Amino acid sequence: RTVAYKILELIFDLNLEGHPIFFHVFSNGGGFIYRYLTEMVASQRGGQVGALQIVGCIFDSCPSRRSLIVGMKALLTSMHHEPFLKRYSVTFFFGIMVLFNTLRSWLSWLLPFGFLRGEDDYYTAMKKDPSRWPQLFLYSRADKVVPYRQVEDVFEARKKLGVRVLAVAFENSPHVTHLVHHRDLYMHHCNSFVKSCTMTGYIR
Repeated sequence: RTVAYKILELIFDLNLEGHPIFFHVFSNGGGFIYRYLTEMVASQRGGQVGALQIVGCIFDSCPSRRSLIVGMKALLTSMHHEPFLKRYSVTFFFGIMVLFNTLRSWLSWLLPFGFLRGEDDYYTAMKKDPSRWPQLFLYSRADKVVPYRQVEDVFEARKKLGVRVLAVAFENSPHVTHLVHHRDLYMHHCNSFVKSCTMTGYIR
C-alpha cells in the first residue's frame, strides 16, 4: 500500500496528472501494488487522485491466487543463475511453509470463521477491481509460477463486469519472459493496445 501511495505521489511530482496514464503490471508483486492503486483512485472520486486520466492497464504473468508455493516458485525463478542460493532458499521456504500451515490450522480454531481468508483477498479483489478502463492480459500456458487458468478466470470475471478485455496466451514462454521470447509479437500487442485506448479516448 505504501508503494502504491508513493507511485501516485510521483505522478503528481512529475506533473503527469494531465496526461493519459497506463499501468504495466508484472507478476503478482506488481499486481499487489496495482490492487491498492485502483482502490485509492476509486475511493477518491471527485478528488485530485480520482481525476487522474488512467486509460488502461497491461498485466504480464498475473494475477493468480496467493500462496507460499507461488511465492517460492517466483523466488526460485529469479535465482536460476544462483544455484547455491537456490538450494538454501528451498530449505528455508519449506520450513516457513510448515510453520505457516501449522499456525494457520491452530489459529483457525481461535479466530472467527473467514478471518484468515476474507472475501477481499488479492485474487478476489483483482476480479472485483472497481476500475473499468480496458485491460490487456499477456500470459503463458507454460508459466510454472502463475497457473494460466487462474489468469483466465480473472479476465473472464472482468468481462462480465463490462470491462473491455484483450488477452494473449503464449505457448512456451516462462514466467515474465514473454518479451524475451516473443519480442515482436509482445511489442505489437502492447503498442496496439495503447494506441486503441488513446484513440478511443477512454477516461475512467
